[in-house]
Amino acid sequence: DKLEKLAQYATRVWHITEGTTEEKADKAIAKTREFFESLGVSTHLKDYGLGEEAVDKIVKQLEDHGMTRLGEKGDVTPEVAREILTRAL
Repeated sequence: DKLEKLAQYATRVWHITEGTTEEKADKAIAKTREFFESLGVSTHLKDYGLGEEAVDKIVKQLEDHGMTRLGEKGDVTPEVAREILTRAL
């Protein structure tokens, strides 16, 4: 849902003007990751010693606190959160 905004971010912040909307968005994400890592900030949960068990705990905490419809459209469910966190391992 944020593809257009990510492409806009790519152009405005990283001056990425070449490629499709999706390519620009992917390049912006990569540049952002590179930026944080250049500052010594790890961008994967495993870099902090966290694994699948942490994902389970986080998702359970979201559910326990009634945080089951996150995001501006309320479409980030615990299942979506699990997928995002798992990809961040």
